[in-house]
Amino acid sequence: SFANDNLAAGALLASQRAGLHIPKDCAVMGFGDYAFAEMMLPSLTTIKPASAGDRRTGRNACA
Repeated sequence: SFANDNLAAGALLASQRAGLHIPKDCAVMGFGDYAFAEMMLPSLTTIKPASAGDRRTGRNACA
């Protein structure tokens, strides 16, 4: 996994250029939920950052 979707997209493209088949040979995942991630072939798996409201809800549940 990569720190953001931009880095993950670069790794996905470089892996394909090297002859790897994604996701059969290698899994690639990013962070940020950028719009371009779903337009890539194959689409890039990405994690959506938590919103401030989500963080408050989680913090309150743990209190």
